[in-house]
Amino acid sequence: HIHVIAGWNDMFLLQSLDDYVEASRVADTRLTIYTGGHFGVVMNHAGEVAAETGRCYREHLAGDAPDTRKAVRMQLITEKEEEWLECDQWPPPTESHLEMFLQGEGTTGSLLRQPGKAHLSYTYDPKDPTPYAGDGWLNLQKDGPQEQRGLEASRTKDLLLLSSEPLEEDLDIVGEVSVSLSVRCSASECDVLARLCVVRSPKQGWLSPLSPLNGIADPRGLGSGRSVNLCENIARAQFHKDQVKRLDLSIGFTACRLEKGDCLRLHICSAAHPRWLRHPLQPQGEDWLLGDSEVGAPAEVVVESPSC
Repeated sequence: HIHVIAGWNDMFLLQSLDDYVEASRVADTRLTIYTGGHFGVVMNHAGEVAAETGRCYREHLAGDAPDTRKAVRMQLITEKEEEWLECDQWPPPTESHLEMFLQGEGTTGSLLRQPGKAHLSYTYDPKDPTPYAGDGWLNLQKDGPQEQRGLEASRTKDLLLLSSEPLEEDLDIVGEVSVSLSVRCSASECDVLARLCVVRSPKQGWLSPLSPLNGIADPRGLGSGRSVNLCENIARAQFHKDQVKRLDLSIGFTACRLEKGDCLRLHICSAAHPRWLRHPLQPQGEDWLLGDSEVGAPAEVVVESPSC
C-alpha cells in the first residue's frame, strides 16, 4: 500500500502527482493533497498527517477495517472550515472547462468570458528582476499562498495584472490551469511567467481589509480584500524580431472554492526572483553566470490577445 501526501503549493507537488499515477498502476495507492506549501503542510496539518499514517498502518498491519473513502482526497483552498473533494482517479474528472480571454492595454487589463482585444506590454530589467511572494520554494517566510497586493502595487512597470469581473455565484476551480499567450519580445530570448491568483471580495466589520484581526482570522492566506496566489510556472522562449511567439504553458494544479464577489487575477511577468534564477539577457556567447560579463539591457515584452 502506498499513500502519497502533498500540498497545493508544495514545490514537490508535480513529482508527487507523477508518483501517484505511476504507483497506482501496480499497487493500492492513495493521494491526499492539503492546502499550503511544503512547510505549510507540516506546520498546519501535522496532526492529520500523523493520523492518516496511523490509519494506514492499522489497516494493513493490524487488520483494521479498510478505509472506505475514495482514493484521491483534495482539501479545498477556502477560508471557511475544512472542506474536501474526493474522486477515484487523478487527474480528477471535470464537469466543465472555464476559458477566459485577455483584454487591455499597458500593464493592466481584464479577464473576459468572451474573446477581447489585448495589447499589453511591460519592461523586464535583469538588473532589477521582478520579485515573488509565495508558492513552492523552500522559504519559510514565502511558503505557500501569500498576499500579493504589495507586489502588485510596487511593480507597475514589469508586471501585468489582468482581473475578472466579480463572480455572480460561488465557483469551484479544480484541476490543471494552463495559459496560451501570444508574445513578442525585443530580446532574442527571455522568460515568461504566469501566475493565477484569487482576489477575495472585501468584507465589512472586524474582517475588513484594514482590520488587524484579518490576518489572525485567516492563517491560510485567503482573506477580505486580499489577492492570493494559487499556482504559477515559468518558461524560457526564443524570439525573432517583430514575430509573435505562441506559448502554451501549464501553470500547475489547484482546488479552490471561490465565493460570490471574488475575482480571478492573472499575473504575467518575466521573473520571480530569486525563486527562479533571473534571465540575464546577456549578449549571445557571453557567460554571465560564470564569466565576468554584465547583464544585458532591459527588454520590452508585448502580450497580445491570449486566453487562459
